[in-house]
Amino acid sequence: MNSVERVKAQVAAEYLIVMAFLLVAVGVLSAYSFITLSESIKARQAINAVDSIANAADRVGAFGENSKLIVKVELPDGVLAFKTTGKEVQIQMQSFGNTTDVYTTALFDITPATLSPNSGKTLYLVEVVDSNVVVSPA
Repeated sequence: MNSVERVKAQVAAEYLIVMAFLLVAVGVLSAYSFITLSESIKARQAINAVDSIANAADRVGAFGENSKLIVKVELPDGVLAFKTTGKEVQIQMQSFGNTTDVYTTALFDITPATLSPNSGKTLYLVEVVDSNVVVSPA
């Protein structure tokens, strides 16, 4: 092998090493982005769920006795608890390996209830019964 061929072989090997390093870096960044996006979507779904229930409670509370609304809520995977207490609607969920609380406050007191933490879409009936806002599965 002469010196020109050795230089070409060395350049080819260096090029291969640089490309392999770049592919690994792109792969790691893509995986991280995918995981972060997935967790962000779950968090947004949980926020939307508590906001939907609280907004419905506010509306039926303002309308008064015998008011009813049906709310469609989509819960993400990883929900540990979904409940109403006082004026709060709360979801406790796993996010990035930690327990995270997502909650919002309604204008009216909501009768304490434990709702189903199962992921997916669920319909809830939000109504005023005996001057209390009650949330229950529809």
